[in-house]
Amino acid sequence: MKTPSEVHWLTGIGLLAGAAILLYWICWFFLPGTVQMRQPGDPGYASYAAYEQAFPAADMTLAGLALGGALALRRRRAWGYYALWLAAGMALFLGLEDMTYDLENHMFVTLDGASLIGLLIVLCLLGLGPLTAWLLWRIRRAVFDFT
Repeated sequence: MKTPSEVHWLTGIGLLAGAAILLYWICWFFLPGTVQMRQPGDPGYASYAAYEQAFPAADMTLAGLALGGALALRRRRAWGYYALWLAAGMALFLGLEDMTYDLENHMFVTLDGASLIGLLIVLCLLGLGPLTAWLLWRIRRAVFDFT
């Protein structure tokens, strides 16, 4: 059976999402000025840092589901399909959570490099979550043919 083209797209999305999440947290801890929208000394930095540092577990779970799911689906393992459904839901939830915090705390008022990265993250989560779900829906029948 021929692999549906959606599987190729889902593999790319999963690998890209997983790698981007890992890169973000590497930058957060080792190159903070590149991704942190508030800097030490800024008003509200402590609450901003506390908020952001509540996310590594959720983000690593999303990265693991995206990477593992994409690779498993590529290898025609049905569990990869379900892992990507979980990743799509998590992406949508985390994107909405991030967007709400950022808007309520005026994080996009100064569109500097870090806030543009934050905006890009929100747009990617809110775009790739539903796109992944749509692609998964399109291949739902093919997944049950996996052996």
